[in-house]
Amino acid sequence: MTESGTYRVFVEFGNNCGAEDDVIVRIFESPVLDELPMLFDICNGEKATIVANGSGYNNLQWYFNGNIINGSTDPTIEVAISGEYSVTVKNAGGCSVTRTTTVDTHSAPSVDLGQDVVACIGPEVTLFAGNEGTTYHWTKDGVSIPGNVNSILVSTNGIFAVTVTNDYDCVTTDDVMVTFVTGPTLDLGSDATICEGETYTINAMTNTPSASIIWNKNGIVIPLENNFSLEVTDAGEYEAVVFGGTPPCEVRSRVTVNVNPKPGINLGVDKAICQGDPFPTFDAGSNHKTYAWSYNGTTSGNTRTILADKSGIYSATVTNNFDCANTDEIRLTINPLPTLVIPENLDLCIGDTIYLEVESNATTFKWEKNGTLIPNATQNSLEISSEGSYAITVTSSANCSQNGLVLITERNPPSVDLGKDTILCPNQSLTLDPGQHSSYSWSNGTTTPTLVVNANPSQTEPTTYSVIVKNQYQCSASDSITIISRPEVIADIEADNVGVCNGEPVNLTATGGLFYVWSDPDNSLSSNNTAETVATPTKTTIYTVTVSDDCPGNTDSATLELKVFEPQNISAGKDTCLITGSTIRLQASGGVSYSWSPQSSIIGATNISNPEISIIDATTFIVTIVDTNGCAFSDSVYVCVEEDPLKFFKAVTMITPNGDGANDVLIFKGLDYYPDNTLTVFNRWGNVIYEAVGYQSSNAELFDGTKNGEPLPPDTYYYILQFDGKTFKNSLTIIRD
Repeated sequence: MTESGTYRVFVEFGNNCGAEDDVIVRIFESPVLDELPMLFDICNGEKATIVANGSGYNNLQWYFNGNIINGSTDPTIEVAISGEYSVTVKNAGGCSVTRTTTVDTHSAPSVDLGQDVVACIGPEVTLFAGNEGTTYHWTKDGVSIPGNVNSILVSTNGIFAVTVTNDYDCVTTDDVMVTFVTGPTLDLGSDATICEGETYTINAMTNTPSASIIWNKNGIVIPLENNFSLEVTDAGEYEAVVFGGTPPCEVRSRVTVNVNPKPGINLGVDKAICQGDPFPTFDAGSNHKTYAWSYNGTTSGNTRTILADKSGIYSATVTNNFDCANTDEIRLTINPLPTLVIPENLDLCIGDTIYLEVESNATTFKWEKNGTLIPNATQNSLEISSEGSYAITVTSSANCSQNGLVLITERNPPSVDLGKDTILCPNQSLTLDPGQHSSYSWSNGTTTPTLVVNANPSQTEPTTYSVIVKNQYQCSASDSITIISRPEVIADIEADNVGVCNGEPVNLTATGGLFYVWSDPDNSLSSNNTAETVATPTKTTIYTVTVSDDCPGNTDSATLELKVFEPQNISAGKDTCLITGSTIRLQASGGVSYSWSPQSSIIGATNISNPEISIIDATTFIVTIVDTNGCAFSDSVYVCVEEDPLKFFKAVTMITPNGDGANDVLIFKGLDYYPDNTLTVFNRWGNVIYEAVGYQSSNAELFDGTKNGEPLPPDTYYYILQFDGKTFKNSLTIIRD
């Protein structure tokens, strides 16, 4: 939309249904605001006036560096601080225009003509206004002095003022009063000439004892120099400024000091040579007027050059046509050669390695073989494995070298053969002969040409004999032979078990020789001709083995009886039950050791015959029993879980011991769960006719209506039964019909 007005929109939904709405749009023109000058330059202390010229707005606001300047809503603003200033105008429609400018503040030029000056009549006084202005306007007593300079020379009394203006039209003014009076006398003497490196003293002579002095060199003050004498070494114009008298004034005087150059001389850097090297010649240079040499401080010549043939300091002094002298010195060091002691020519046995070592105080070493450098050979010793001409160059820390040469000749080693490895039977011997050589060294420490070895039946391990022989060149060779001494055969048999348990096989091992032949009466061995065999007899059997080796007649035999064991009274106990929440002990028998499982249901030790158990469900316990023969057997016992029988316990009141197998003995249902019980039976007169501890759970005979094996007459009897802290008393009738 580009024009103001009322705009309407109509929306149709279909089926002749629709809706419409109006909106009023007003378009405002932006206000008019002239551009501001890009930059305002002002001097410190001044103000810049910025004017915003514009129209078509109803709101104006000034900003400094982007921040609102409170209360600045007029078109004109005065500012004195450097920064960015902007103005924004807005009309009723919110349209705005912004213009920006920058203000820079500048310092006025620095001018200081100093304190009032009282100068002596004669010399001129220089007034200096600095270098910060672009124009300089001088006046004397208010009258302009022509020219635009920053300094003037003054020779008359008056008040001198200067006005300085810089590039930004910033202005500074200063003035000084200059008065000329009769001053002290000052005499520096005549000009002087010295040689380079010398010192000349300028003495300032004055008739005013209380005067002060400063020194200038080439118009520049020499700092910290305020004595009336000045030592100088450089050429230049030296000025003394003396202040004193009544009234005090300033007087100046100048003197020129010239410096003639010294002659150039350079004997070079200190030099070091090795003993035997040519002596050097030192040269003091050409075009000098005179020469004077000294050695270690003693005069030694007046020529340009000198031959240096001794270690020491050589010094030369030369003069030029100005009679200026210069001196230089150089040190000559004649270093000794490194020591070198090298062995004579050597023999090298083929296949061997020797170390060639020299004695030397050198620091570096270089080896060559047949004229070719040996890489990485940088020590005083060298490992050598082949013949040739070996040269060494040794060099000291002063880089002085000396050479040596050694000839290495290869020599063949001797030949030696002790023969093949040998077996010695009992009472045999063998002579070892390595041949003819210069020396012999046997492994047993002897040095004889031959060695006799006798069979040693007590030596069960092979024995190796070796010899080292040497020829006239001390080349060595060696050989060795292994001799096995066969011992007298002594047969023996070992079994990994004392007998056969549960039909399990037994490993038999024969020792004492190399070859084995077994007798096998029942054909129960796995092998009949090996040292180790497996026996699986079904009955006690005697086995015989014949042992021999590779020596004729060296045999022996051994026998072993292997028993077959059967289990005796091995049992895990009778199947039983326990009452819920209680424990019982299992009862295994027949062994010397026991191992029960599952261990999680066993209380305490699991390696005893009668462990205590606690279960909540019926469980089968397995026990491994080892008997007195070391045989291991396994058996099991089943344990059920029952409710507490006391809930169902009923007293027994009658038995019928007539031999029909029914109700012949006194049985209490559930009493088996309470083995810790006592039972006592009485007749009607109170006499005890039967008693037992652990009734129905021990070896006690059950009560069957007899006493001492005799039947009791039919009658009424009485019993007392005690278990689990309870006591049951009741009558018991015996009926035999």
